[in-house]
Amino acid sequence: MGDQKPGSAVHGLRPQETAAILELFETWGDVDRSHRKLAHRGSYIGKVWVSPSTVRRVLAAQGLHLKRPRRVIGQPRRPFPEWADYQRNSIWIYDVERHEALWTVR
Repeated sequence: MGDQKPGSAVHGLRPQETAAILELFETWGDVDRSHRKLAHRGSYIGKVWVSPSTVRRVLAAQGLHLKRPRRVIGQPRRPFPEWADYQRNSIWIYDVERHEALWTVR
């Protein structure tokens, strides 16, 4: 057997693997939203066995990006209770049944 062309990667991706990664992106990209999850899903469903960084590299080479999940907007913060005086490095002990502060630990 003769030598291969110089500079060819021995462990490079085959075209079938690149196509499988792109198919994963089209099918599961909106659900998984992460290159790590896509890589794991590819092995779970038996399509392609590649590392998460390989998935990210292939998608970046194609100009594709996964959508970030929307931030969950939480409730507005409750104001600090009037009965408590805020001091740094202190812990309040609160009795829920009596609805009163018992003491402050500093």
